[in-house]
Amino acid sequence: MKTTFLLTVFIFCAFSQKLDAQSTLVDQSYTPPCGCLAVQTHDGENKPFLIGQEFTPSLPLLNFVDLSVQVFTSLNYPLSLYAEIHADTFSGPLLGTASPITYSQTFAGEAHLEFPTTVSITSGQLYVLRLDSTFAPGYGVQINLVPAGAGPGYDKGRFVFGGLPQSDGADLWFREGIAVPEPSTLAVGGLAILITWLLRRRLLPRA
Repeated sequence: MKTTFLLTVFIFCAFSQKLDAQSTLVDQSYTPPCGCLAVQTHDGENKPFLIGQEFTPSLPLLNFVDLSVQVFTSLNYPLSLYAEIHADTFSGPLLGTASPITYSQTFAGEAHLEFPTTVSITSGQLYVLRLDSTFAPGYGVQINLVPAGAGPGYDKGRFVFGGLPQSDGADLWFREGIAVPEPSTLAVGGLAILITWLLRRRLLPRA
């Protein structure tokens, strides 16, 4: 009886750790220590700079994108950050739009953008992460860019400025991938008990 109990606990812990570790799967990323330059989404007259990042996935799905941002705003002038996934080029077919993040105070750090509908993509094909934000005079959203030489470089796509890919070796700081809901404790516990029961049936001598 004691052996069976310990086996159940062991299986429960093993499966919990394994499944939790799979809750977020990063595919493409370029996240070196950031001695970054900041690129604004708009100029002072609210003209968009049309910025983005090409990437070539190895997974067939994505539902989140992380960026490094600096936001200068206030409670009276909230700003929202937007992200889209386009096929092939900056103006290619729109495949998915992330839920916007709205900032009502100055912020510097990682922005986690989630896509309410998982985006289906093709491994090995080029895609563009297209970025934009709202605008307020004297305030703005800046996306952190890793300049050439400040990191190893991202070799599966290029930084996009003015709607066109650039060839100066700079890339946005980003990561993308698929996040899945973590399994409930009840589900993992039930699985552990089922496996233990099956093992007991196989290992215990028949009467």
